[in-house]
Amino acid sequence: MARRIAPYGLGVHAVGNTVYLYYNSLTKKTHSFLVESSGNGFDFVPFRGTPVLAEPNQTTVDSRKCSDFRFSVMRGKYLATYLHKSHPFVAVSDDLVRWKVLGEIVLADEAGVTAEMADPCMIVPDIRYKGKAVMYYGHGSIRVAYSSDLVHWTPGETVLAPRPESYDAGDLSVGTIFPTDRGLAVVYYVRGDYNGTDSWALGTAVFDKNNPAKLVWRSTIAILENIEGLATKQVSPVGLVHRDNTLISYWDVQDDGIVAIAHPVTGSREDIAKGKKLKLVLEKITSNPILKPIASHLWESKAVFNPAAIYENGRIHLIYRAVGDNDVSVLGYASSVDGVNFDVRHPEPIYVPTKDFELSTIDNGGAFSSPYFSGGAYGGVEDPRVTRINDTYYMMYVAYNGRTHPRVAMTSIPVSDFHNGRWDRWKEPVLVSPPGVVDKNACVLPEKVNGKYVVFHRIFPNILVDYVDDLEAFDGKSRFLKGDYFIPPRYTNWDSRKLGIGAPPIKTDKGWLLIYQAVD
Repeated sequence: MARRIAPYGLGVHAVGNTVYLYYNSLTKKTHSFLVESSGNGFDFVPFRGTPVLAEPNQTTVDSRKCSDFRFSVMRGKYLATYLHKSHPFVAVSDDLVRWKVLGEIVLADEAGVTAEMADPCMIVPDIRYKGKAVMYYGHGSIRVAYSSDLVHWTPGETVLAPRPESYDAGDLSVGTIFPTDRGLAVVYYVRGDYNGTDSWALGTAVFDKNNPAKLVWRSTIAILENIEGLATKQVSPVGLVHRDNTLISYWDVQDDGIVAIAHPVTGSREDIAKGKKLKLVLEKITSNPILKPIASHLWESKAVFNPAAIYENGRIHLIYRAVGDNDVSVLGYASSVDGVNFDVRHPEPIYVPTKDFELSTIDNGGAFSSPYFSGGAYGGVEDPRVTRINDTYYMMYVAYNGRTHPRVAMTSIPVSDFHNGRWDRWKEPVLVSPPGVVDKNACVLPEKVNGKYVVFHRIFPNILVDYVDDLEAFDGKSRFLKGDYFIPPRYTNWDSRKLGIGAPPIKTDKGWLLIYQAVD
């Protein structure tokens, strides 16, 4: 999941659960950079003081000529490695604000022969090997080096090289390092080519804590391939942090500033190493279809499909989309004990278009065509998703009048009225997505997260996520969903073109299970 947060990033650092974002302002003409902090890695506020990066002679380093900051901790001190005019430097700080440059990093072998270095590098936090600090560095391949003073380093062997015919066949550079119970986890960037443009991926490797040059495991599966949803823009990495079993990557994106993407870290190392994935074997029942159109019901004579499902009082309740002789979508109701054999089916629609934004005025006998027609219908109420919150069912659906863009609308009904068939108790619907854009596949979680309602919806090609204070605040005029976060397609995978949420997510002991639809 991603969110746009700030411009022109230099690097990120996590101390406990607090994330610090260092960046240059695009508007302020200053040699100093800025820092903001966040408790969740996405919502940032200014941090105390103005950071200063100073040479030993107190000269301030021009941060506009710096890049590729990597932060770590060593013996209670904060360390930063960075490139300044393409030369690597190391700095130290007690408070994350005042930074003192220790010097330019020098690579020299045991014979004293120096080597040129202009590569991103990172010092391993609080790890020493044979009494020396350890650093991973390089661009193309990643190597290891050792130092007694953090400035002069002795290069070691190459520990990670590109792998042909793999997601990490491009140029590798170190992103972040953090300890795990199995060793040192190194998350690395992969810069490659995708259809003639730069692309980025993230890979993971684990090294032995007692021998940082010894590779223990390397993933065959990328954490991220390309910057999905942003393929048409210039993208460059800002940094990575690991907190609360989540890896957050930060990217500078053309015109958008900094984008943060969360990558949950789940599953065992052995499962990932073996390339194990969630595997579900589904078998269609032989009695399909479970519902068919009814020719004598003019409102559902042509098609029944795309239902919402509720399990309540020992029965499965379906609110399904129906299309009849007038080619307008309405909603019907059926229920079942087992979800297969539906012994209750209401003879009339339980929800029909009532507002201009969903009342189709298209003459189905004419030649009018629209790219938004779907399911054989020329408009109406489409594709419902229902969530119970306390004693109310909230239903979000696609409202389409055949003329303007399909949008998300919301209504609700008391639980008792729903189960007693009082269909006239549906609340007056209101549009919750903004005008001028196609928005579909919407639902709300059944409980709040961090005190807010969570709404999922879809604007091509992403699943969007909004945190909402009050579901009743939507007025259909000025208060709409904003799409603060997004879950993008993966442009080199089976879900490369567009995504859309399926049913409302289900809460499990491992988090919220989201099943989504996708197009390649």
